[in-house]
Amino acid sequence: MVTRGPATPSATMHEPLNGTGAPNHQSGAKPAGHGLRETQPDADAIGEGVPGWRRTFIALIIAQTMSMVAFGMALPFLPLYVQTLGVSDEGDAIRWAGVMSTTGMLVMAAVAPFWGVMADRRGRKPMVARACFGGGLIVGAMALARTPLELFGLRTLQGGFSGTVAATRTLLTSVVPASQLGFTLGIMQTAVFVGNSFGPLLGGFISDAAGYKVSFVATGALLAFSGVVVVVFVRENFTPPVAADANARHGWRDAVAMIERTPGLSAVIVTLFLVSAAQNAM
Repeated sequence: MVTRGPATPSATMHEPLNGTGAPNHQSGAKPAGHGLRETQPDADAIGEGVPGWRRTFIALIIAQTMSMVAFGMALPFLPLYVQTLGVSDEGDAIRWAGVMSTTGMLVMAAVAPFWGVMADRRGRKPMVARACFGGGLIVGAMALARTPLELFGLRTLQGGFSGTVAATRTLLTSVVPASQLGFTLGIMQTAVFVGNSFGPLLGGFISDAAGYKVSFVATGALLAFSGVVVVVFVRENFTPPVAADANARHGWRDAVAMIERTPGLSAVIVTLFLVSAAQNAM
């Protein structure tokens, strides 16, 4: 008669199972999912969005619509406003307005990388507020211009502080869920079109009834009010990103280098430039 010793417990009784149901024979193995928070991004950042993002989205729609209405109330009438400042020739007035618009846009393009760096360091919400309050203050001050040269200086200065569309889109993409990004950006573009459509109409009524100076004052007030909406109702949980390279720089050379090593980015930039140029030429 063969005497058997005590049964040896199965390995599966003491060893944890791996993800496939088989025993995990590695010494000191940790349960599945351990350390997942350290290796994967926060769910809010990739799927759920910032808490209360719907309220922020609605506030940004309202602020963006008001901003575009405001700019449309004044800037399209620059050639006519210039004529009230001592430029009697219609051709000269048109040239003055063209130079003002071109210079303002060039300044806006030049300072855009700077405001982008500030957005990364200080947050996106302050950049939207800066564009609203800064644009409102300067456009409102255009009502005080006494000469075309003063108006030119203010228009140039406005290009350095405005930029509500880019700032709003950047903030929007950082707070809404990834699954709603296309929809929300489409609605935001609708707000831009609506504002551009009704702004000149409202500005025309104001200019006919009270003069161009009042139209510029109304523009400044409406931009300031849109800034208040952003400050009060927009919520952003901003954490400054930690750069992988502590010595990373954000100069023009670095931007050009990034464009060169990113496939298709140069084509997108050229296309956006041509589309914008065509729209502003009309």
